[in-house]
Amino acid sequence: MPPVEFTALLALATAMSFSPGPNTTLSTALAANRGLRHAMRFVCAVPVGWSALLLLCAGGLGAAVVAVPALRWAIKAVGIAYLVWLAWKLSQSGQLGEADAARMDVGFWQGAALQFVNIKAWLLSLTIVAGWIVGREDSLQRLAVVLPVMALFALTSNGVVDNTANAGGWDTFSSMRRDLTHFVGMLYPNAELFNVVKVDLGIQFADGGSWASQPRVFILKHQIDPFPGQPELDPANWREVPAQMISDSKFDPAGDGNPSPNTPIAFDLSAVPEADRTGYGWAVGGAQGDNSQQFLSLTETRGYGVAATNRPVQIEAHPQNRVALEGQEAGFSVIATGTWPITYQWLQNDIPIPDATNATYTTPPLTLGDTGSQFKVMVTNPEGSVTSNSGGLTVNTDTAPPEVAVITVDTVINVWFNEAVSSASATTPANYTLSEAGVTITGATELGTYGRGVALEISQPLSGNPATLTVANVQDLFGNTIVATAVPIERRLQPVNVVGFSYNSPAVRGDCFSLSNDDIVDPVNNAAGWDTWASRDAGTRFAGMIYGSENLFSAIKIDLGRQFGDGGSWAIQPKVYLLKNNVDTDRARPETDINWMEVPAELVSASKFDQALDGPVGVPSPNTPIVFKLDHLPEGQRIGYGWAVGGVPGDSTFMFVSLSELRGYGVPAPSLEPPLEIALSGNNIVISWPADATGFVLKTTTSLTSPSWSTVSETPQLVGDRLVVTLPISGNSGYYRLEQ
Repeated sequence: MPPVEFTALLALATAMSFSPGPNTTLSTALAANRGLRHAMRFVCAVPVGWSALLLLCAGGLGAAVVAVPALRWAIKAVGIAYLVWLAWKLSQSGQLGEADAARMDVGFWQGAALQFVNIKAWLLSLTIVAGWIVGREDSLQRLAVVLPVMALFALTSNGVVDNTANAGGWDTFSSMRRDLTHFVGMLYPNAELFNVVKVDLGIQFADGGSWASQPRVFILKHQIDPFPGQPELDPANWREVPAQMISDSKFDPAGDGNPSPNTPIAFDLSAVPEADRTGYGWAVGGAQGDNSQQFLSLTETRGYGVAATNRPVQIEAHPQNRVALEGQEAGFSVIATGTWPITYQWLQNDIPIPDATNATYTTPPLTLGDTGSQFKVMVTNPEGSVTSNSGGLTVNTDTAPPEVAVITVDTVINVWFNEAVSSASATTPANYTLSEAGVTITGATELGTYGRGVALEISQPLSGNPATLTVANVQDLFGNTIVATAVPIERRLQPVNVVGFSYNSPAVRGDCFSLSNDDIVDPVNNAAGWDTWASRDAGTRFAGMIYGSENLFSAIKIDLGRQFGDGGSWAIQPKVYLLKNNVDTDRARPETDINWMEVPAELVSASKFDQALDGPVGVPSPNTPIVFKLDHLPEGQRIGYGWAVGGVPGDSTFMFVSLSELRGYGVPAPSLEPPLEIALSGNNIVISWPADATGFVLKTTTSLTSPSWSTVSETPQLVGDRLVVTLPISGNSGYYRLEQ
């Protein structure tokens, strides 16, 4: 087909496809009333039905319509009836967004069949057949060009966002949860190779309408998007790609313009590797909406590209050799590319491993008999299967004794080890000795699921004085005995508030997570001592405590409530955050809030975040504690006004978390000496420090070898916001410091 004719075809297709018609009207109505997923059935049916109509017209039906007036009048009558039917459907409510959902149920095959009574579809088909196909020597080649082009236009022409209560053709997306990121995109029935994605803003309001900062681009790698949350929280299904923004958008209402089409946000993906930009959908998001309400106002969402070609699976990174100690676990991984979906099956010594069907595999605790095992994975996609190279495993003898990771005290003392220990030695009370006189160990039971914890009962509560626990004669699973060690006991800190989803969004569960004196989470209407909460929105879950002053945190413990058949814990290991300001200003998720800082806490409870492993369904705490230690971190890093555990979704269907206790351990943060500044001013030395540092005195000594500190006799003077002492230069050396 000559370029001139092809250009004319594109012009006709653009004018006919993107102008209003029955398909755009009905797809908008379906989306408004039944949601995007339901509407996509009709959206995907349009190109199928229209392609069938085009083929029939090219095969002779078009000529029959032109030659037989009765047939032509019949098509007109049926088309008019369809428009009347569609108008009646939409007239059953005051506005389209409130239409009866039961009347808006149009399935895939209904959508395809409706193209045969769509007058606009007939007009376009007959025009294209007469002008570009019939009577040409290369009619079959022309049909092969026209058909995919028009099918693509039939699909993308429905990428118009329209709030039908507003004739301006734009829609506003807001949220009750202003701490969340916002996203929008399109899903497709088949894999596509995306070249460009474009989002047109609608009306820019005084209080927002766009993203607050440049959003990111994500590609859906599976045909089904099972997780309905933000794409950045679902890396298993959505992959971020380094798309280049080509619209030069500023994400500033004053600079970007008002309204669309002056404010398109367009991204170029052509430089992204084909494997990365191939998928079943795209989304633009990962950033909050702008201004006070943080909403988006959109008018069009469109993706451009070509149908993806099937690519055989290829392995880019093979499993590597691993060395581990007996009792430890070993992890293997693979990176594969190709047409999705991609499935995995791991093998140990050529024997399939049950339930090992992910891109990564972690072994159970190893024995010496596992040494020499070979691990590989069979990777499969629609084009075939490929088996990776093998990663070898070497298991060495464990000769190191166990160590105490952290010890905490509530009504009982919890001892956590750095590895699994033998139950017989760990539950022998005589192996534990308290430094506080008159308090003895009266009982010991295993704590947790993985043999790392022990709960010690004591004869009476400990006093408020510092205390240690000496642990001796405890063995690991391989006969190594701990070196007798006196370890400080970390005390529970008293919080003043609970942080969590009710704290963040009271409209969801206003009465959950009331705070009791012993840090047990319990709503007043639930005597069982545990609480379950989720949210109307999909996303991460978090819970924690806030305190009235700064603390130096040593350990954090969260006891799960009940594990249900559809969830109860986090889906993967959560992260730990510390509150760095004395007020949590916006109560947002900690991972999105500048008041909170993530810290590299160490998980000592060995929790797997897998219902089948962490605790039986229906079993409440204390069988499933999640414990982190922080005492290995620098003091400045683990000081804060509160802590939170979260940053990842809850597990299973509704992504909820069921909790019973939240506890933080440590001591009040030590007072930091204020910075002391010394400067020369003429023949004087000027020494100053912040005026709000009360209770400090300035002292001096002439030597640091054998210092003799004495108080400086001069009285500090208040100058601005600093206390200042001015001393004459004596010619002798001197050293100064503040003492409290």
